[in-house]
Amino acid sequence: MEDSIAGGLFGAMSIFGRRERLPDREFVTAFSHTGDFQTINGRAFVGNTPVRHTRVGDLVQWDVIAIGDDHHTFHVHGHRWMDRGRPRDTQTLGPAESYRIRWRELAPGRGSTTATSRAT
Repeated sequence: MEDSIAGGLFGAMSIFGRRERLPDREFVTAFSHTGDFQTINGRAFVGNTPVRHTRVGDLVQWDVIAIGDDHHTFHVHGHRWMDRGRPRDTQTLGPAESYRIRWRELAPGRGSTTATSRAT
């Protein structure tokens, strides 16, 4: 299994409830090791890590997975969401954990501070 994971053979699957609204944008973020580097979707350096775009009004879903035996922190600049009644802007994932967050984009943003968000 380690050879498969090291080769990038992993992914995420979304299962939606019968009456659950499908998101307008869905992003999968995989934290893993590639060679000697901690990576996001297999990319390790500023300038080549994933950049995601949304529009005001979009229902956005993030599916975040941690591959391997390290802890990782998920954070989207300029966004906060409610999780179990608490406002959050980061989520730490342990080895082999996953996390799903949804929000609706409420305001336009620019650069690395994108939009104000609210979990749905």
